[in-house]
Amino acid sequence: MHKSLAIAVIAVSVLIGALLGIGLPRSSEASWGPWSCQWTISDYPVTGGSLSARGCASWWTGSTLQWAVWSDTYVPYSYKILTYVEGRDRCGSSSWRTQMADLGYWYNNTYGNSPAPVGAYQDCTSGHDYKVHTCNWRWQYSYSPSQGTCADVYY
Repeated sequence: MHKSLAIAVIAVSVLIGALLGIGLPRSSEASWGPWSCQWTISDYPVTGGSLSARGCASWWTGSTLQWAVWSDTYVPYSYKILTYVEGRDRCGSSSWRTQMADLGYWYNNTYGNSPAPVGAYQDCTSGHDYKVHTCNWRWQYSYSPSQGTCADVYY
């Protein structure tokens, strides 16, 4: 009888400990960090108003050297919007390397964004720089010339 009582007490103690998270290994699951966004283009003049755009980046929190980039475009009502994004990095004062790129097209809208391509980043021993390069364009009508520009934001 005493043996059964001891087993029951241990079982209840383990259950309470498990519910409280005591004695269990902590999970350190990797995930994407929050998006960090900065304006790459602000109030660039276009017909009927201005164009503004952001370049955004997020880093993987695990041991894999990965990051993702993304861009969006704000314009007056347009027939077509093109949003292009590249993720570039460098170690020290070396040349910039493009790690990933993608683009998105939007039609009959005032907003457009790119997909969020994922790429590796270099394993630098010192001095690591990142930049998001965006090109943001719009066509007011199907027959209009393109209006827009490219710019960088640094992380």
